[in-house]
Amino acid sequence: MVEGPDVHRVALVHRRMLQGRVFQATSPSGRFVDGAAAINGCVLSHIEAHAKNIFYKLGLDAVVVHIHFGMPGSFRTFPYPGPEPREATRLQLENKKEGLVAHLSATLCVHGDLELYRSRIAKLGPDPLQQDADKEVVWL
Repeated sequence: MVEGPDVHRVALVHRRMLQGRVFQATSPSGRFVDGAAAINGCVLSHIEAHAKNIFYKLGLDAVVVHIHFGMPGSFRTFPYPGPEPREATRLQLENKKEGLVAHLSATLCVHGDLELYRSRIAKLGPDPLQQDADKEVVWL
């Protein structure tokens, strides 16, 4: 099970490996077809971990992908071409030029605009793992 510190670790690694790059996005399982189409060919501009959730922002129109791994989830990166996607792989990101491929399996994977991001963050409340978190608000 992916817990908060693991989500923050994934975000840190993905910022180094994936952020600032353009990806071809597909949905091997067919469970994120519209989301993959919305981010296909876009630059991954921002990655933010928030508790057990992670948000990826892509493209000029700021398409947001909200991910909650759940118990079986993972977001693994490989040198291109990588292994065949698993049956549960909702999203595959490929960048042949950079030699990268990433496979996401997660319980929750939805896409939307910045309002999706704002509303989800508001519902989640403060993340105690953020460096600027107000610990008093978190404890309340």
